[in-house]
Amino acid sequence: MSELSMPLSGEIPAHMNESLLPSASYHKVCVEAAKDERKRPSLYERFKPQLLILAFAFLSLGLYLLTKDTIAQSLQHENKHSDKNLNASIPLVPTRPYKDTAIHLPVLPTYGSAEQAQLGFDHVYVIHHLGHPDKLVRMAKLLQMLHITAEFVPVLPIPKANLPSPMAQPLEHMQEWHARHRIYRDMLDAGYKSALILDDSVDMELNIKTIMRAVHKNLPPNWDMFFPGHCGAFESSQPRPSDSLPALRHANMPICLHAHAVSQKGARRIVANLGPSPTTDEIISMAIMRLKERGQLQMYSLDTPVFAPRPADSQSRKSSLLAGNKKLQISAVNHLSTWKTGRHPRKMDTSA
Repeated sequence: MSELSMPLSGEIPAHMNESLLPSASYHKVCVEAAKDERKRPSLYERFKPQLLILAFAFLSLGLYLLTKDTIAQSLQHENKHSDKNLNASIPLVPTRPYKDTAIHLPVLPTYGSAEQAQLGFDHVYVIHHLGHPDKLVRMAKLLQMLHITAEFVPVLPIPKANLPSPMAQPLEHMQEWHARHRIYRDMLDAGYKSALILDDSVDMELNIKTIMRAVHKNLPPNWDMFFPGHCGAFESSQPRPSDSLPALRHANMPICLHAHAVSQKGARRIVANLGPSPTTDEIISMAIMRLKERGQLQMYSLDTPVFAPRPADSQSRKSSLLAGNKKLQISAVNHLSTWKTGRHPRKMDTSA
């Protein structure tokens, strides 16, 4: 037998000294050391959180560098298309300055009687927030497609000389208050018995005229405010004033003013109780809700809104996520791409 070979029987050759072989305790130590080596974390595992943070930081930096030019170009494009020159973007309708300002707004034609063209109200106002001509153009096209006549009213900037010191509210909220209060006063001055007031960011059901005809047949004559669009979460749990229209409810707390109607009596009560400028930090929508809580305004709403803010509009994202804002069944805005002048989608409701 070669000196380098070992018997298969496992016996120790006679020429080998047993004391030179590894002992059982030595073997155990080696096994434990191997286990410890396997348990020891690798360099990647030790620094994994730091590496992930570093990778995320590089990814964010890369996305910023990629989108920076796009954002700048978008802002530059919006500045070029100011609210003063929209004739090229709005089909068939002219624009004119709003009262004694340099702000040009669309002038929509009269499509028929109030029942036909103004959803059953004496007048329709559309509030336009300056700096967003895309919303103005889209709303003008939407109203033309549906044959709805409306008057556009801008949220005007407040001159610095007219700002109180200290201001009760942020400037944006004060301008909103002024614009809505001005509409209520204008409605009274014009002698309108009712008016629908919309934001230029809203969408509506494609068959809105059919819906509003049903509403007017069932809306109680004592109404002060009606909310076909709202952010209220509990309107569906309120009692019905009429069994003929289950969707119509006594309003709970509809909040949000992106789509609401006011009667002449309601407008008079709002103007009498709320001044043209805020005196507290309460925004105008909550101040109006406070009048309802005190029993000074009789409000009605729909359990499911038929007007809703567009989720794509940055200013309406928060309100579009509120509980009361449910997705429209058939969005009118989504049909704009199929609409051409003089042609309408098959499901469109332009009749009285």
